[in-house]
Amino acid sequence: YKPFVILGVWSRGKVEFNRPIIQATLQQPESVASYRGYHSFINETVEQLYRNFSTGLLIDFHGLAGSVGE
Repeated sequence: YKPFVILGVWSRGKVEFNRPIIQATLQQPESVASYRGYHSFINETVEQLYRNFSTGLLIDFHGLAGSVGE
């Protein structure tokens, strides 16, 4: 099996991936594009898991303190 890792490494002041798009992006074009790309990639990954394995496990980590790599 090959794990997938999807990271949304944006400041929550720019985009909040776990909220509805209008609230998450404040309708800022760059934030909207990132939000759509992030969720599109998740959807594509889930579809690929179902096609290849008929099942999968999605774990959503967020709100972790510290910076990436710590």
